[in-house]
Amino acid sequence: MMVPSRLRILPLLLALAAAALAGCAGGSSSSSTPLTLDSVMDEELLPRTRIDYVQRLWELEERGEASHDAVRERLKRVAWLRGTWWKVRMAAIETLLEDEANLDDTRNMLRLMLPTEPSADLTLAVGEIAAARGWTDLAPAFVRRWSRVDPLAVDNERVEYKSLRRLFPDRPIEDVVFDVFMDEELQTPTMLDDEARQLRHRDDAWALLRRLDTRGERTINLLRATNVAADDEVVRQLRRGATELGVVPDTRPEMEWLRRLLEPGERAYWDACAAVVARLSPEQRRGLRLRHLPILLYLSEHDPARLNWSQAQLVDRIDDTLRERRRHPRSRGVGGEMLSDESIGRFRDEIVWADAQAILHAAEVIVEPELAGWIFSQAERDREDSSTEHGGVISYASDGSVRITTFEPRIAQRRGDRQFTAPPDMILVSDAAPFHYHLHAQEYRYAEYAGPSHQDELYAAEQARCCLVFTFVSRDAMDVDYYQPGRVTIDLGEIRRPESQ
Repeated sequence: MMVPSRLRILPLLLALAAAALAGCAGGSSSSSTPLTLDSVMDEELLPRTRIDYVQRLWELEERGEASHDAVRERLKRVAWLRGTWWKVRMAAIETLLEDEANLDDTRNMLRLMLPTEPSADLTLAVGEIAAARGWTDLAPAFVRRWSRVDPLAVDNERVEYKSLRRLFPDRPIEDVVFDVFMDEELQTPTMLDDEARQLRHRDDAWALLRRLDTRGERTINLLRATNVAADDEVVRQLRRGATELGVVPDTRPEMEWLRRLLEPGERAYWDACAAVVARLSPEQRRGLRLRHLPILLYLSEHDPARLNWSQAQLVDRIDDTLRERRRHPRSRGVGGEMLSDESIGRFRDEIVWADAQAILHAAEVIVEPELAGWIFSQAERDREDSSTEHGGVISYASDGSVRITTFEPRIAQRRGDRQFTAPPDMILVSDAAPFHYHLHAQEYRYAEYAGPSHQDELYAAEQARCCLVFTFVSRDAMDVDYYQPGRVTIDLGEIRRPESQ
């Protein structure tokens, strides 16, 4: 009987397919690649083969094919390969742990890896090792990694939290983080060789502590109860901020901001702010931050009666002011449904008295004719520049009038037409400025993008600033949104292009 040709071909196709699958499933097999120092670096090997080779790498020393130090260095190199599957890297770490005589070196490697480690799985596995071995000196490394903001993660579900809970099962996590902030003996040796780096890492620990202590009460009580060493300048700075200005920084950039205000050249500004804060009631001081001080100082000099208003009065005035303006709530999706409520009523119970002062002040500042002229001029330059968004700082002249200082990101910071990256100079000149701002000026009809992006919200949270974003909604109109840490966004309405333009 004649066999149909398609049936004769089928076995051949199956054999070819099987061979192809074997070849592309992960690269070379162990039979074709000998165990060497180089083979454990071979990304073409099957992962299981590579793990096996990593686990057997000490055999090279036993056979006299590599020195002990050479094997250690190759295992450490594999452990640091952050683009490699985490289980391969973990196999290298576990193999290094077999070298009992050099455990201190392995532990120090982990201490250096963890703060910037991209793999949550590897971080959790190292946490289990640290807990089993009682390596509490890895706590600062876990704290520093945890200080990195991840808006998609819940703090008590993060791997750093789980690792610290295993390391310190009988202690409140806030106490552990505070001890990391205070105890220099826990810091990485390389940190101690670099004062600026050590300062940044202590700032990271403090920022995490503030994030965990959402009401701010525990951190302030810990500061008050701590016996501070005579040379601990960081804690003295925090205490001065809390006692004289009523503020406790939430982020590392805000800590750096506080330090700049404590420099001798800023003494007059510090004293003026302290005098204003001293006149505030406990309710008015609740939730006070550095970003509020320029606005409160301005009001004390130019509209002191405003400082006597209650939060309810401020919110009502904001509502009345904005009701008269044309606003552009973001609406995208099927049927153009509104994605978010950007009215003051939406955030009435989420803001504090000083926030309400900032929002009302912003609503008044943006309609200054001179400011509108500057903004529209800069927006035209931005519209022609597709390499970046433009922005700057709104501040006060010596006579109390509003002015802007424009900034464009450096060449290396230009990340496309939908992102503004503030250059360092912009941060440094704005310590007494009420607002940072940037533009959405890619097109004249851009109302769909009126308001801060997720990246913009992260910037406000990290820099701890009051921010504004100006968005073209037509050639002659821009919508203005106020936003601040905590994902509070208020649509302040339109401003119009001056007739002279």
